[in-house]
Amino acid sequence: MAQISTLRCRCYLGLALLSACVSLPEAHETAPAPARIQLQTQSVIPQEIRNQLDVEPAGDLAVPAVMLQLREVVRPRAEVRTGPGSAYELTDAVLVQGNQVIETATHGVWRKVLVLGTWQHGWVHHQALALSQPRGDVVRVAMGHLPMVLVIRPVSVAQGFAQKEPLAVSIPRGIQFRELRRDQAASLVWLAQTNSAIWLSRRDVQ
Repeated sequence: MAQISTLRCRCYLGLALLSACVSLPEAHETAPAPARIQLQTQSVIPQEIRNQLDVEPAGDLAVPAVMLQLREVVRPRAEVRTGPGSAYELTDAVLVQGNQVIETATHGVWRKVLVLGTWQHGWVHHQALALSQPRGDVVRVAMGHLPMVLVIRPVSVAQGFAQKEPLAVSIPRGIQFRELRRDQAASLVWLAQTNSAIWLSRRDVQ
């Protein structure tokens, strides 16, 4: 009997040690939400402007709606093509009335767009689009899908966002920027280091 009791004690002790060594599975933790970077409305020039691809943080960019050329689909269905013309192939994007897009370029009667939410892109006829009233103060944009522009010559003068006031800069040739908006004369580009924006002449970028 003494041997059986001793054996039982050893078994119980072994089970206790085994339970202590085996860790229970931890509670499942939800993945952190993507970073949401608030773009500032004022223009701030960093002391050193480097290649934007080297400093882009992960996540989305919360862009003030006034910085974007927002459009809304006004036709029951809008075709999206790979280039600015009916001869180009259709893309897989399906746009219906009410969809919001960001206009990123123009070519004659065609508008290059980035679809909010799906981030598909392509060319749409301008008659299918109308100016859109922003649904909030900011628009959440997946910045990795924003078009890029390349600085093709050294730039010493840029312009501020709101009033397009002259700003002294020193941007070398070859730097790339994410483009938020463009008009015939200038491109509004994002400065990743300061989460702000400046206008660069279209003569200086491509």
